[in-house]
This record gives sequence, structure tokens and C-alpha cells, in this order.
Amino acid sequence: MLDTLVDNYLRRLLSIGAAGVVLLAFFFWALPAPSALALVAGYLLSFTFVASNFLLVRKINLDDQKKFLTLFFGSITLRFMLVLVCFALVLAYLKIDQILFTISFIISYILHSVIEIIFINKILENRHEN
Repeated sequence: MLDTLVDNYLRRLLSIGAAGVVLLAFFFWALPAPSALALVAGYLLSFTFVASNFLLVRKINLDDQKKFLTLFFGSITLRFMLVLVCFALVLAYLKIDQILFTISFIISYILHSVIEIIFINKILENRHEN
């Protein structure tokens, strides 16, 4: 059952990623290039870091709660620090609309994080049912 949940999460993650790419393609068509680049960069940065947690969830052992919490919160901390570094690098070195980039990043990061939390909650509920 866990493998099914993980596979569903992967499918949803890829679907959201594909929908995001379609939406971003529309932005490239409708907006000036610097604005579109800012939106794309913000979306891709947030998607990359939230999607990277899939690797952890795929390999995590849910039977050992202490190890699960340590790995999960450790990965969140590590990812958050990496996001901050990449965010600062993008703002410092890319000549893009910084406000659009920041708004795009925050909105997409919240969206992806909510989906991630829902998925992890379903895994934990499934573990308690079995």
C-alpha cells in the first residue's frame, strides 16, 4: 500500500510539474522575457527543492518513528538552507524582476509544500491503519 501511495505522490508531483510548465509556457508567450524568466526561475527553484524530498520519502523507513522524524526534519532544514542559498544567488546574479521572482517562488513553494504535507499525512495515516 505504501508503494501505491508513493507512486500516487510521484504522479501528482509530475502532473503539477507538467501543469506548471504549461502555465510557464503561457507566461513566456504573454509576458516580456525578463518577467517570464523571473516567474519560471521562481517556480523551478521551488519545484526542485520540494520534489527533492520525494527521494527521501521513497527510501524512508516509517516503522522507526524517531528515525523518521530525524530524517524528515533534518531534510527540511537542509533543503531550507539550500533554498535560501540558491534564492540569494538567483537574486544576486540573475538580472530578472526580483519581485516577480520572489512572488512566484513563494506561491509555488507554498503550493508544493502543502501537497507534500498532505502526502506525508496520508502515508502516516496508512501506517496507523495497518
